[in-house]
Amino acid sequence: DGNLQNNLDLKIMMKKPIARLSNGQKELVGIARAFMLDTPYVFADEMLRSFNRSTEQIIWKKLLSDNIGIGKTRGLFWITHKERLTKDENIHRILTIENQTIKEVEGDQKNNFDHSAIT
Repeated sequence: DGNLQNNLDLKIMMKKPIARLSNGQKELVGIARAFMLDTPYVFADEMLRSFNRSTEQIIWKKLLSDNIGIGKTRGLFWITHKERLTKDENIHRILTIENQTIKEVEGDQKNNFDHSAIT
């Protein structure tokens, strides 16, 4: 997808051998590959782990943009320990695992969610 390549600056990375990419660049290539497959769902574990906060926010906003359309055309399921990512207005559901039981955070609980449980 040309929009994805332009949005994530993949053209620069495509010219480098994999061994010369940083961990963050490798992760970015992995993210791009997942979304270029055009599947209805993407599952990711700590998808933005290699990035500092400002880079993480840039990538997150680009992934949610109309050009890439996560949330509009496909579902994104991801595991994170970064509480700030669970506060995004584009997050529709939060599930937690406590004592081997999956629980959904609902309604007012979502707005007042105790993020210390995931840090």
